[in-house]
Amino acid sequence: MEVFHYFKVEDGLPIFDDVQMFNKAIKGLKGEKYYMLIKPYRKKKSYAQQKFYFGTIVPMIADAMGEPPERRMKVHKYLCKELLTVKDGQLEYVESTKLDRWTTVEWNLYMERLQRWGVEFWGINLPEPNEGVR
Repeated sequence: MEVFHYFKVEDGLPIFDDVQMFNKAIKGLKGEKYYMLIKPYRKKKSYAQQKFYFGTIVPMIADAMGEPPERRMKVHKYLCKELLTVKDGQLEYVESTKLDRWTTVEWNLYMERLQRWGVEFWGINLPEPNEGVR
């Protein structure tokens, strides 16, 4: 079981958004050893971005690759493998190919690479979300 809670730190102490919910979650944990991971909050990419990606970007690339649109998940996983890698010992990928877990920073990094890659390898200009497709 995973428990996620948001909080701010004031004077070195956590101030939970919903302390009752946090206490209820902790109360339900029994008999095992646990660890706590604290990470800075990052805004997640939006559903609209995901819809744009799978509705516009992936079909454009699938078409350029000769893949049918219904294979968009396979194309997405291929793109992640190609574009989200470790180079020169530097971490240059996101933790998951599941878009709903990506932050806006990860999303923007991926889209920048994807747009360059589209031009370099397939000769296609991928639009920005607010540009639409011409």
